[in-house]
Formats: sequence, structure tokens, C-alpha cells
Amino acid sequence: LAGYGGLRALSVNGHGETTHHPRWKEFCRPLLAQGLPLTIITNMGRTLTDEDIDVLSRFKVIQVSLDMANADLLKRIRRKVDLSRILYNINMIRTHALLTQGRTPEFSFSTGLYDLSMQHLEHFAWFTVTLGVATVTFWNLKQYPDIPGEIRVRALDSLEPAALAEALACYDRAMAVLTRFGVKVEVAGGFIDELKRKLEPVAEEAVTS
Repeated sequence: LAGYGGLRALSVNGHGETTHHPRWKEFCRPLLAQGLPLTIITNMGRTLTDEDIDVLSRFKVIQVSLDMANADLLKRIRRKVDLSRILYNINMIRTHALLTQGRTPEFSFSTGLYDLSMQHLEHFAWFTVTLGVATVTFWNLKQYPDIPGEIRVRALDSLEPAALAEALACYDRAMAVLTRFGVKVEVAGGFIDELKRKLEPVAEEAVTS
């Protein structure tokens, strides 16, 4: 792999959380020793050990799965996610990377969009800027059956026109913040444009009525 010219990134993700695999560090260390540009998507659902931090500090990109910066609501929606723990892990990786290498990995967010996350999206954009995150990738929630007793979230494409229009207005405000401060935004599958097109007949009907 090290001899492959032009390799810009090598993802070490599979199905599930990579850092839960008992041998993930053993797998990554030889690749890092070859100077390969490793990337990972992680939910940072546990406090990282010193060994974890040492290995991750040498990655090129660390993409953190995080939908919002509202700690209480986040905990209700994704029970194992703790915002304070995520921030601690990020800061420890950055600190160790600067001390040992004089550089830090690029951090990005993988962010699901759904009805409850949209209400906090502008705040999340400011949080992203403040934290120095370089890229945000938005993905569209797939609707699954509700779990009794758990908080209910709704996919954007299941919302009524008025609620969808409000959600997309939240998205536009968040985009204005991210664009202003140079945060790169990627939209998986271009689903936002599809949702906006979905509202066009409703807007035209409102104009003609």
C-alpha cells in the first residue's frame, strides 16, 4: 500500500465501531508506520485509553459521528453518546498529536439530519466552528419503527410541508454559518436538494391560490 502513488486516504472502517475491535490498534500501527493516510469514523462512545489516543493522534482524518451539541437531548436520542466524553477525547488526541508530532489530525463530523436535530442545527454549526472542525457531512435519517418508551425522531422526508419548510430554513441558517467560516459541507446523496424540490409544488400552489 505504501508504494501506491497518489493514495490520499485509507479508511479503516467496516461494519460497526472500529475502536471496539480488540485488535484495531494492532491492525493500524503497521499502516501508520508506513506513512499511510488513515481515516476513521467513530462515535467516541467511550473514554479513550492512552494507547487509543496515541494511535488516533497519527491519523489523517477522524470523523466523529455527532448530530447535535445539545447534550441532554443527544443523550435521550443516542443513549451511549456523551458530549463531554467526545470533547475530552478530541482534546486529548489534539494535545498528544501536537506534543509528539507538531500537527493534529483533521476532525470532521458525520451528522444525521432529522426533525429534532434540525431544531438545533444552527447552534451545532456555531459549535462546529468554535471547535475548529474542518468538514461536516450531512446524511439523511432512514425511518425505522418506533421503540416503545424511547424518544421518537422523524425522517425529514416524512414531515408535513410546513414542518419540512421550517426544517430546511434551519438548514439554510446553519449553512450560512458554516460557509461564512470556511467549513466544508458534504451532503450524502444530495438529499437536501431533493427535499427542496419536494416543496416546490406546494410553494407554487400557494402563489397561485
